[in-house]
Amino acid sequence: MRIAILTNAFPPDNKGGAGRIAALQAEGLRKAGHEVRVWAMGSEPRVMGDTRRNDAAVTRFFGRDLAKMHPFARLWFHLVTDAAARKEVVGEIVAWKPQRIITHNLTGCGIGTPRAIQAAGVPWTHLLHDIQLTDPSGQETAKWSRTWIAQTWRAFWSARRRQVFGEPDALLSPTQWLLDWHRQHGFHGKQERVVPNPIEMTLSRIRALKTPATVVYVGRLSRDKGFDRFLNVIAALPPSLVNQITVVGKGSMIARAKRITDARVDLVGELPPDAVRQIIADADLLIAPSRLLENQQTILLEAMSVGTPVIATDVGGTRETLEGTGCSVVAPDHLAEEATRLLSDTSAWQDISRKMEGVIRKRVGNELGLWF
Repeated sequence: MRIAILTNAFPPDNKGGAGRIAALQAEGLRKAGHEVRVWAMGSEPRVMGDTRRNDAAVTRFFGRDLAKMHPFARLWFHLVTDAAARKEVVGEIVAWKPQRIITHNLTGCGIGTPRAIQAAGVPWTHLLHDIQLTDPSGQETAKWSRTWIAQTWRAFWSARRRQVFGEPDALLSPTQWLLDWHRQHGFHGKQERVVPNPIEMTLSRIRALKTPATVVYVGRLSRDKGFDRFLNVIAALPPSLVNQITVVGKGSMIARAKRITDARVDLVGELPPDAVRQIIADADLLIAPSRLLENQQTILLEAMSVGTPVIATDVGGTRETLEGTGCSVVAPDHLAEEATRLLSDTSAWQDISRKMEGVIRKRVGNELGLWF
């Protein structure tokens, strides 16, 4: 089958979870014998430019850096400019004559672009990653989402997006939570299904808890990702229990991070995906303290694939993602308590490690999202 993929994030221009999932999907489809071509937003000011990644052609089109735009210009972009289909992208994809188009996050790609391609007779599958269709940033915190201001804005925003988004032939979501969220806000597919995100699996191995242990944080160093909560957790963990704390990422709280005097803390900055996977695999515990309405955090899947136990806050689809693993999904005030309990119980730690890998391997059969 000839398959086109449209996404606003794709490596190496983007290092986020959604971009990596799109890349894994493209690679998996190609390995399954499909002819794959990717259209992805790029950071360079060019209209079209082809590169190669994993033997799949990648066509880049220019995307504006929203972070550098004035707030009013950014609002206009979201409401008007980005609502329309990008004609040059529609023309390129339709001319290639795909038998299916798969779309990921669309901000910057033209929300109406896949609908225009669908109107040309190409079946359309859309994969949900977060709440960008109901919130322009896709970064809404759980607490803020319950306020009347957020609910009013979301109702307006969702109504505007529904007008231009249309109805995919298939709407796929990694979690039931995210699918239900979109249904509640009026987004539907002609067919709908929950399909877990893809993840690279490694060879099975028997793991043992190290004493003292290594704890890791992976993500933006920001309040919305809960980095301040992580700092509170590590301050409560004695050196006899934890002797190494690795922090992967950068963000608005980097200055605060650099002021940490705890000699156990190692700030390694941003790293390539393979290096991040290795750090998670070598750690004894991953802490995911986010405040955001997370869907299915890639770091949780990474930890599951290598049997590294997780302690996370109960936001979005996190509990559903970790279901069946025995990992603790708790209120923020209990993160340190749960970390201490788990790292003090070798038997419980090993049981969770084995369960995590078992759960993720059961999902491998669905992970590529090849459901049309």
